[in-house]
Amino acid sequence: MDLATRKNRFIQQFEQIADINLIEKFESFLKEELDSKKEIVAYGVKGEPLTKEMYMKKVKDADLAMDEGKYISSEQLKKQMLGW
Repeated sequence: MDLATRKNRFIQQFEQIADINLIEKFESFLKEELDSKKEIVAYGVKGEPLTKEMYMKKVKDADLAMDEGKYISSEQLKKQMLGW
């Protein structure tokens, strides 16, 4: 089932809810989810703010780079620093 179909199905079910407490729970959950994606959780090496979503992407990208061997050892870094 594609995303648009799932959304439409959810909307139809949501419209049938008559319990205000349940509506409030959905509202609270949605607000919390949307706010957590905007909240600054870290800063990049250049000082740029990172949301949780951005931070997680950077972590996954770094893991992938490590898996692909795209890194230098501390010894290699020390040798590079001597040339600065």
